[in-house]
Amino acid sequence: MAAVVVAPPPVPLATAVERSDVFARKLVAAIADFAPEGLAQMGVIDTKDEAIVDLGLDADVRFRARMAKEIVELEAARALEKDEVVAQDLDILIKRAKLLTRVSELEEKRLLTWMSVAHHAFNGIKALLDDQVPPERRAKALVRLRKYAGIEPGYRPATELSMARARASFGDASRVGPVREEVLKEIADIPTYKKGIADLFAKYQIPGCEDAVARLSAELDLEGAFLQREILPRARPDFRLPEDVYAIQLEKVGIDIPPAELVASAHRAFGETLAEMQALAPEVARAEGIAATDALGVVAALKKHQVGGDALIALYKTRIAALEEIIRREHLVTLPSRPMLFRLASAAETASSPAPHIDIQGLFGKGKNLSFVLPLSAEARADADAYDDFTFDAAAWTIGAHEGRPGHDLQLSVISERGLSLARKLFAFNSVNVEGWGLYAERLMRPFMPPAGRLVSLQGLLLREARAFLDPELQTGKSTVDQARDVLLREVGTSRALAKEEIERFTFRSPGQAPSYFYGYTHIVALRARIEKLAGPAFNAQKFHDTVIDQGLLPPDVLERAVVAKYEAHPVR
Repeated sequence: MAAVVVAPPPVPLATAVERSDVFARKLVAAIADFAPEGLAQMGVIDTKDEAIVDLGLDADVRFRARMAKEIVELEAARALEKDEVVAQDLDILIKRAKLLTRVSELEEKRLLTWMSVAHHAFNGIKALLDDQVPPERRAKALVRLRKYAGIEPGYRPATELSMARARASFGDASRVGPVREEVLKEIADIPTYKKGIADLFAKYQIPGCEDAVARLSAELDLEGAFLQREILPRARPDFRLPEDVYAIQLEKVGIDIPPAELVASAHRAFGETLAEMQALAPEVARAEGIAATDALGVVAALKKHQVGGDALIALYKTRIAALEEIIRREHLVTLPSRPMLFRLASAAETASSPAPHIDIQGLFGKGKNLSFVLPLSAEARADADAYDDFTFDAAAWTIGAHEGRPGHDLQLSVISERGLSLARKLFAFNSVNVEGWGLYAERLMRPFMPPAGRLVSLQGLLLREARAFLDPELQTGKSTVDQARDVLLREVGTSRALAKEEIERFTFRSPGQAPSYFYGYTHIVALRARIEKLAGPAFNAQKFHDTVIDQGLLPPDVLERAVVAKYEAHPVR
């Protein structure tokens, strides 16, 4: 009797996400060989905790050669790919690899090479010395520290390598130096970063760190002297970037329209928002017992009631709870199941990022939660003109919506929890699709805020609209720093400290990034209007918002095509 042969069950083909991630992880590995700290911090790669940035003299050339190799392989895979979703992800990966290559080429051609090792090393150490990082990973911070300090076998001090790279670029007269104010700020912040590193090692009690901490501290002092002696004389008083460099800065954050078009749209929106604020201000004044009736006068009165320390944490916890209750009651979007985490920033973190923000530590790692980080209050800081823009009751509504829920915390939690591809979570990540959603989240919650919260929320929108025309106008020479500062202080109503930070953002911190909030926001508002028309009476806000979030961090045009396609196929859930 013949034996019956039972064939094994067929091996299922990998899912689209799994297949896409094979390509994405190869590109991650290529980038991590040159700049590992940020990728390790976000949990994208778990084999680079001890690695540091490649500061070799030929690092840029080697990086571009590596990207060229990756692009060839990705394009070959794209030509054969039949699955629409995987093909779209491959397009994202190819686009990012090509952009990174063009940025590297242009910066090497047009800009003097320099960096603040103090700033970079603090962020690299903070990525590992964190409450959510397991103790076995925290211990690796000592190896990273020793590499920065140059006392790990086979390593030279990062400061020494950075100085050599800078000096190698001095001979090219076509390369412009950094903005003078940026260099001065980095020099001034070195003691803060040094203390921040020492405090982190002390807090987490990493044994055997004393020599490395002291050695790096001495190296950073040498770096400060180098910046003062050799970089500062080469710094430029004119903050404006070469036109091609500014253009690629806009492209990096996701802006794909001419600056003039962006400026015109932002100016129109600014006037409309200011008129809405003026109409609301008398109502807020009556409700709060404020003598002033003009919008900025009322906001200034609301700002007088500052909150700090544990009380600030309590305020934001209460506000997030209220926002979540509104989201559930109004069926606006599906909330994550986990609670939000909150903490106060250290002095070094506040120097690095003085506004409330979401800490993306471990964003793509397993079992990690994002943290809502609140800056030190005015009373806890030494600034002569301290920030008063984030630490008062009425501001907690809009900042909670933007940074918390339904803003960044919800958006980033969802994309890390719902099994989206790395291409959509990481390589499509830019300011337009992240900050656009954050600003839209403020708009979504504004109707449910009390009058004072709505007024301050409109002021937040006004600031983003101002950013969208001030940044390009400064970079194209149509506005001066004094004029921009005057707009921020007299027409938007920011503190002098925030106006200073905004000017720094426009001129040297991240030129081109500031308009991304308004640009991304306008795309989501327009997309919602299109879907409302397409769905008609069947339009469901929660379905729309969940659909947008479920796509990951797609560029606006790709996002629109994906969402419209889903609605055309299934207009009603």
